[in-house]
Amino acid sequence: HVVMDVATGKILLQDGGTQKIQQASLTKVMTQILTFDALRAGTLRFDQDIVFTSNAYPRDKMTQGWVHSGGRPGQRIDIDTALKMITVRSANDV
Repeated sequence: HVVMDVATGKILLQDGGTQKIQQASLTKVMTQILTFDALRAGTLRFDQDIVFTSNAYPRDKMTQGWVHSGGRPGQRIDIDTALKMITVRSANDV
């Protein structure tokens, strides 16, 4: 855990704060909510492409969803596909 003062960026308390852990499902749900908000607002479209970057490329099998479907860095997928991958395959890499 990490407790940070958002106004100053100062770390107030931490225990294992630099340890890498897997994304939680809540993170994916929050991503979906923000995506649907943008779709409703018209700032994003279902057919709009995003690029699957090497930064999103999973380093372990637990986070692979897009990769298991043949995805590779540099490939483009549309928002509709990305949402399905996050929802159905629980794809952290999307």
